Amino acid sequence: MKLSIICTFLIVLVMCLSSVAAWGKSKPKGREPCRKTMEPCSFDSQCCSHMCRRNPAGGYRC
Repeated sequence: MKLSIICTFLIVLVMCLSSVAAWGKSKPKGREPCRKTMEPCSFDSQCCSHMCRRNPAGGYRC
């Protein structure tokens, strides 16, 4: 009897962990820290100020 309870618990645990992992992969933007002014960027949403501009010295910076 106890064995079936433990098995059921383990199955539920694995399902919860896999769903949390899938949710984490679908939302990578929230964990990535924003880039401060003068840090290199490739698009606006990477920057804290949400502006990625061309740098006269070359490349793009926030």
